Amino acid sequence: MSIDDRAVRETTPISEAIEKMRATHQNCLLVRDREGHGAGVISEHDIVSAFAKNGGQAGKMPVELFMTVDVVVIREFHTIEDAIKLMSKHNIRHIPVVSESGYVRGFLSIMELVTKKMELEALETAVPA
Repeated sequence: MSIDDRAVRETTPISEAIEKMRATHQNCLLVRDREGHGAGVISEHDIVSAFAKNGGQAGKMPVELFMTVDVVVIREFHTIEDAIKLMSKHNIRHIPVVSESGYVRGFLSIMELVTKKMELEALETAVPA
């Protein structure tokens, strides 16, 4: 899946973002500005907050009103441990992975990272030294 499959425009209504999340089985989307640059992220948590504050009207409102703009990112060369520490420090569940040239390559979730870390630890203990 490309990052474009996980992106919406700032003007996209919340209801369309929800549908994109459902269709792609994602919990977080990149939000692009009118020029196509990354402007923030919209997560399940942001959407729940939007509906809590605005009721059913939230579905018609643009994601730019509820997206997170101060986005914590991680670079491609960082380790699983680096990502877990950063996400724990900032109390976030999803983090964009950014290339050296500044492009969002994808997202990591805390569940993916913890699962992978556990798999690697299991392999380390199963392999004799």
